[in-house]
Amino acid sequence: MAYFPTRFFLLFFAAFFAGSIAASRADDTLRKHIELGKYAAQFRDYDRAAQHYEAALKESPRSKTILFTLGALYQKTSEYDKSEKIYKKILEFYPLDSQAHLCLGDLYIANNRLNLAVNELQKATELDRENAAAFRNLGYAQLLGGAINSAKKSLEKAVELNPKDHLALFDLGYTYHKLGKNKQAIKTFQKALAIDNSIAGKTTYTDILKNIEGERLNKAINDFNNNHFEKAKKEFIDLINEFPDHALLYAYLGHTLHFKNPPEPFAAESAYRTAIEKLKFTVLSPTQAAYLYDNIGMIRMNLGDFGEAEFFFKKAVDEDTDYPVCYFNYGCMLARKKLYTAASVAFADAARRDKNFIKYVSTHAALNEFRKTAAFTNFLNTCKQK
Repeated sequence: MAYFPTRFFLLFFAAFFAGSIAASRADDTLRKHIELGKYAAQFRDYDRAAQHYEAALKESPRSKTILFTLGALYQKTSEYDKSEKIYKKILEFYPLDSQAHLCLGDLYIANNRLNLAVNELQKATELDRENAAAFRNLGYAQLLGGAINSAKKSLEKAVELNPKDHLALFDLGYTYHKLGKNKQAIKTFQKALAIDNSIAGKTTYTDILKNIEGERLNKAINDFNNNHFEKAKKEFIDLINEFPDHALLYAYLGHTLHFKNPPEPFAAESAYRTAIEKLKFTVLSPTQAAYLYDNIGMIRMNLGDFGEAEFFFKKAVDEDTDYPVCYFNYGCMLARKKLYTAASVAFADAARRDKNFIKYVSTHAALNEFRKTAAFTNFLNTCKQK
């Protein structure tokens, strides 16, 4: 099941900041508690805010603004029983209030009481057929409960009412995927990400693309890992033609072109840079990203562009500080520049993460000159001390 940003939408939580009770209808005590409640909530002191709104409620027991705000405050402090009582009190006073059913349904989602949530949210949609949030949250509750076809109908209605609701679009895309409607799922995720480029949304879209690509993706990666580069190249290109948003495909195409014999460094770098561009739609794991940036750094280093190579080696470290290869390659670049002391520090960083790099530094053909210097001795001594 996908996880998206919190969607227990406390629709009235913010309302008290803008709403007010006219002075002609409220006495000084009521106004005082409302103002103090607003002040406490602004500083996220929700317990104190709730105390003031409870006091205000005694002065105006049927005020919707106070009741909805108090229910939301109790939900923020995870006092779900109190929140439930408040929303039910609203429905005692105002049984046809769709927003009260919506808030109560959201509360039940937060408590994983999905049958109750669906019941309340259905009432909200029946009372207000234009309430996009009610249809969205109803669809989400149905999706969580496994009622996929019902979720589809509810979420499609939510999107019809509010085409810019990225949460409804994310949930609808996931629902389409669960129903095997993968082309619709991809188009819907693209629409959602165009509105809200969140990590949560991109992560879910990435997982869905991997699921759709399935064994084809696994086979292409396996062919790359086993040095069947020509087969892997064709497989990744075929996948890219079908799934042009997936950064991982471009990254692996870059790896394939970079490591094949003979290598295609310019085509590899182009694939890598496209992978970076596609990170606006999908995500890479920290290690995958470090591998990508490190390989661009290697290509730039081999072309003599040390400035940009350093930039990408540092990007690799930023993505995954435990990835040893980028420290080693950075050290090789520094050694090429005859910055031997700095190179020894980079090599030590690599060896600290993987002891095999002691041997690599001691035998790598490109480091013959480095090994003639005192910096190499310092590197070996540093490794012994660790």
